[in-house]
Amino acid sequence: MIRPSKMQQHEYSFTLILDGITSLDELEAGFYGAGCDDALVGMRSGIAFVAFDREAQSLLAAIVSAIEDVKSIKGATVLRIEPDDLVNMSEIAARLHQSRESIRKYINNERRAGGFPAPISSVTGRSMRWRWNEVARWFAEQGKMEDNPMLREATLVSKLNAALELRRMTSSKKELREVLQLVE
Repeated sequence: MIRPSKMQQHEYSFTLILDGITSLDELEAGFYGAGCDDALVGMRSGIAFVAFDREAQSLLAAIVSAIEDVKSIKGATVLRIEPDDLVNMSEIAARLHQSRESIRKYINNERRAGGFPAPISSVTGRSMRWRWNEVARWFAEQGKMEDNPMLREATLVSKLNAALELRRMTSSKKELREVLQLVE
């Protein structure tokens, strides 16, 4: 009898930024007590984070299971998922394996493609920021992105971070439902 094979597992790397954790010992005890052996826990400037290299059938499945692991730690909540959606020119270049100069030319429409996404912050400052999912979509539309899963993953992380932000900004489930109804 031939058994159907399981969907292929892939390894996904991402970091969850946490709130409600006051010490690294508390975070380590919670995670390793829950049997998480695919995560590196840490704190930087008083901010707790957990970096995962998690095997799953999809990025969404990996992130959801990691968030469930965080819920097992008393008082811990997920604030954000990285790699973050906000990127500067250097981060765009690194993610696309291109030079900063190459990205600068796209931004300034010096490469004939035109229509590069507008920055969302620091337009008048030194370091403009863009939404990674918008930049990835633009590169995919231009036929300049080899890895289309990168676009799907960027969009997913952007949506999840928006949902986490909305949850953090609302005080109750009722208020959350009301806000969601406003944008329907």
